[in-house]
Amino acid sequence: MNNSKLYISQYSSIKASAVYLNGNLKFNFSSANFESFAETTYKNLDIKYPKFYKMDNLSKLGFLCAEIVLKNIDLSKYAPEKIGINIVNKNSSIDTDIRYNNLVSKGASSPAIFVYSLPNIMIGEICIRHNIKGDNLLFVSDHFDTKLQHDYVSSLFTTNIIDAEICGWIDYTENNYQAFLCLIERNEEADFLPFTKENIQQLYKTIPK
Repeated sequence: MNNSKLYISQYSSIKASAVYLNGNLKFNFSSANFESFAETTYKNLDIKYPKFYKMDNLSKLGFLCAEIVLKNIDLSKYAPEKIGINIVNKNSSIDTDIRYNNLVSKGASSPAIFVYSLPNIMIGEICIRHNIKGDNLLFVSDHFDTKLQHDYVSSLFTTNIIDAEICGWIDYTENNYQAFLCLIERNEEADFLPFTKENIQQLYKTIPK
């Protein structure tokens, strides 16, 4: 398989109460609180998915970014087993881990919170929502390692494990958050960027700091 034929079909990002699709600002809500921002974004997207309200903040962030990057995309053209997703983050599920630990220290417990004490649950929520059943993996790294993502995703296409891939960076801790996702396909439309580590890094750099 010639990986030069892999293209970034769409990309989305969320940072500082703003939502972007393909570099264009879609929503900008003035909110210092992530939970308020997430709920407003969810409603603005006109999504009917009640389970959203039960998710932890990391999963809400990943869920919303996936909704944006898959806007107007018909994934049903692929077999669910041939769609993959891999994400990198720095803080794992530490925000929920702290919340759960605080409950335990008070002699309490909450299965509803405990279930989100693994970062790959965020990927699971995206997979359930979009019927993704292919290879999925979460890397924990101090930074967004574009070479790692590029090499891993390329290998999945080369070995015909996947036909489409969602990849990027989703990180949340103490109301600090940043999300960036790309959809990778074998698609040669003129306005699509080739899937290279340089292009991923360049798109990631466009996220407001």
